[in-house]
Amino acid sequence: MAETKMPPWHMWGDSKTVKLIAPAIGQGVSTTSQITRISYKRPETWSFLVYAKIIDYLGAGVANLTVDFNLTIGIGRSVAKLPKWAHMQFGPTAGLPIGSVKFATAVPSPLLDDTLVATPPVVFLDSFPAQDIQVDVDLAYQSATAANAVTVEVTALFAPKGAHVRPEWFKIKDGGAAQFPGGEDSGH
Repeated sequence: MAETKMPPWHMWGDSKTVKLIAPAIGQGVSTTSQITRISYKRPETWSFLVYAKIIDYLGAGVANLTVDFNLTIGIGRSVAKLPKWAHMQFGPTAGLPIGSVKFATAVPSPLLDDTLVATPPVVFLDSFPAQDIQVDVDLAYQSATAANAVTVEVTALFAPKGAHVRPEWFKIKDGGAAQFPGGEDSGH
């Protein structure tokens, strides 16, 4: 029986549901979870969508939830780690409304020139170059009431930006050999 491989784009994103329970009044709880890992085998420019949604909230009083997406990208032997690449804040409010959604397809970069702190220019990142992508998320929850709980869904999705030309599209017709003998066909 032939092994069926999953198309690579089925692995270009994922969602996770995480439940956080406040241990005591005023004390916070946090967790980290990996969402996405992509090994594309060649450099590409990527677009993205990051998303967080409050699925359930049990409790009362003021609550606060932060969601920080951390991005690690690489090409060849080079790696760049971008902590708190996308930051989302729910609250502090009286309760966290179930169904609240935050998402982004562009994120602000950190301040690039410390001399401009009084009037910082806003530079948005809506794509990046990479062949390897890894995203983990840090979730931190704090409640004014003990044993309050929040359940949040976090998602990170990626797609190559632009035409996304594949080498196998250029094979010689009528069963001819591939034009790319170096293993570039079929995503390798």
